[in-house]
Amino acid sequence: MSWKVNRVRGVAAAVALAAALLPVMAIPAVPASADAHRESLKVVWDGLRIHPGTPITARGRTPRGQALVALQVRLPGGWRTFGTTRSAANGRFAVSGSLDWYGTHRIRLTTTGQHPIRRFARVKVRPTYVPRGNRADHAFTDAARGVRYSFNPCRPIRYAVNTDDVGPDQLQLVQQGMAQVSAATGIEVRYVGVSHQIPFGVEPTRPPLGQDLLIAWATAQEVPALVAPGAVGVGGPVRLREATDGRGRPVTEIVQSAVALDSEDLADSATYSQSYLDTLPTWGEVILHELGHAFGLDHVAATDEIMYPDVGAGVYPDGTFRGQYDAGDLAGLAVNGLGQGCFGPASNRTLAERQDHPSGW
Repeated sequence: MSWKVNRVRGVAAAVALAAALLPVMAIPAVPASADAHRESLKVVWDGLRIHPGTPITARGRTPRGQALVALQVRLPGGWRTFGTTRSAANGRFAVSGSLDWYGTHRIRLTTTGQHPIRRFARVKVRPTYVPRGNRADHAFTDAARGVRYSFNPCRPIRYAVNTDDVGPDQLQLVQQGMAQVSAATGIEVRYVGVSHQIPFGVEPTRPPLGQDLLIAWATAQEVPALVAPGAVGVGGPVRLREATDGRGRPVTEIVQSAVALDSEDLADSATYSQSYLDTLPTWGEVILHELGHAFGLDHVAATDEIMYPDVGAGVYPDGTFRGQYDAGDLAGLAVNGLGQGCFGPASNRTLAERQDHPSGW
């Protein structure tokens, strides 16, 4: 049995603009006279081929005693710091930082002072599994109109969860999905607590200030979009504004987004597994699919991707269903992730108000 998509129903957006500044460590240019000092810095890198959760460490000794030492990753528009320390009086240091973001990234170690010293490396962050499918199998919401929706990747996504209908134990399922989204995009996610709000009802969805993403379990009576046959979840942006990415390209910034999951279907243990790995279609797949919509992805025709609109079609050769993003899903989320750089204000400051735009299974 498969669960068909509940198709697009309009998008809610609000007119507002905000500039996000890239947190860049200011490092003065290195004069030619610093060459001798640069040559004396020896750095040993640990962890340049890692999985999320594994720290990257650089060890060495600066030629001038105490100094501020930082690890930075290259983004469009500048360098972003992800680890700092201060070297000892003899110049020795060990600086670590986490870069839990899939992909191959250019990083550097840099010091401050009159003669800053820099050493560069590349780090590869890989999933703990081998994603199946084709990286080209991804699509973006409203791409046919030349629009791409994305959160500002340099701002943490604050999410709240409504488990009133299903009990607090289901929060863990949602948090596992958010962790996968964060690893795929490089966007920090923060759980900010419980909510009692339900999105995609009769009235436009307006989460309160301090919430960027609302995830709620609800009934078909509460969310009309879930009435459609086979619909077990819906998701998508509910508030948008125009912006530019780190390369100056126009993008429609997701200010707030939402997901609704069918609480009545959750109880159907003969059809759905409340896990991310089982011989039945899993709620992990559903949650990842709807989060994909919330972060700007649309459906694809490839059955081996999470964003395929029929959840039961993605069985693996060993007969299991797995809640994990596949190659096309990961490639699409990467486009909407930290690699696009931090958002700035758009030259066109007007975005027409629209209705909520949920998509899903």
